[in-house]
Amino acid sequence: MSKQQNLPRIFIGSDWDLDGIMAAALVLYAQDKLNLYPHNGKAIVEKKPLDPDRFKYIFQDLNEGYEYMVLLDIPYTDRVYSIIKLVKRHFGIRKIIYFDHHLSTIMHKKDLVNVVDEIIVDHGKPTSILVAEVLEKRGVQIPDRIKRFLEVIEFMDVGKKIPEDKYKIFEYLKQIAKAIAYTRDETLWARTVEWFASPIADLSIFDTKPFKLVMERIVKMDKEISDIALNLALTGVKIGDFRFIDARSKQNAAYSFTPLVSRLASILKKPVIVRFKTSKDFNILVIKASKGRAYRLAKNLYTEGVAQDIGGHANLAIVKIPKNIENSVLIDVLRKIMYYL
Repeated sequence: MSKQQNLPRIFIGSDWDLDGIMAAALVLYAQDKLNLYPHNGKAIVEKKPLDPDRFKYIFQDLNEGYEYMVLLDIPYTDRVYSIIKLVKRHFGIRKIIYFDHHLSTIMHKKDLVNVVDEIIVDHGKPTSILVAEVLEKRGVQIPDRIKRFLEVIEFMDVGKKIPEDKYKIFEYLKQIAKAIAYTRDETLWARTVEWFASPIADLSIFDTKPFKLVMERIVKMDKEISDIALNLALTGVKIGDFRFIDARSKQNAAYSFTPLVSRLASILKKPVIVRFKTSKDFNILVIKASKGRAYRLAKNLYTEGVAQDIGGHANLAIVKIPKNIENSVLIDVLRKIMYYL
């Protein structure tokens, strides 16, 4: 038996977005380059993009036999909880570690502590920052290049204006995030994690014909989203300093909710509440507002009995509401909430 076969195996599962990618890169750097976390010593590291919908396929990945499983930036759902419970019970994993900042995970932390060995959650910080803080406490020296990426991701997460000296990094990260969101390509995701984890930049992975073709399609898609957002912005209803927009007649299955919401907030230069339809018996409200106001508004909608469930982040909350609730009723409740938001 080779020495390689005797090494412990570590599985990293993380979200597709920039925060998830950077969180995975930090753990990869700490383990692959430094042999410090989560295992103190050499180990074999495998990584894969995960989200609640794809979580059910994790069993085939875990057949290899792992001692550690690190879950990053994956919001709690009942399915995620049930699968972690099964993994803990039947797959012989010595330690499950969970980092996250989604609202649903924080709300269900008491359930998760029963099925994971270590849980680090905080709705006020990106998951990658939570990981960086734990690594620094363990003595990991994070390279300046990686720190610069982290700074920009934190600005993006809280919705603050990007400083001029960081704007080029921001534009570059934004294009990478769009490419991965558009393609959902596991290989591109994994190579990007490795690129972030490297203390030395190597841009060759993005200088390829497939990547350039993706970026061309993204430019076209951005134009379509901007046109839709401009039309919808004219329909905004003023609720305090927020604008409420019903996007159900204009939404397109080719892109997710978030780009349209972000574009609306950018055009209106106001916090927004945007209503979307789903194929199920509920609608979605996406609330974009800085300084944790999105979370507070979502929580109040839950208290008022309008929200069936809430998720997302502190500054980008996702609220499940009844499909048949009229806009007039919803707007009245929102106006009532504004008095004590």
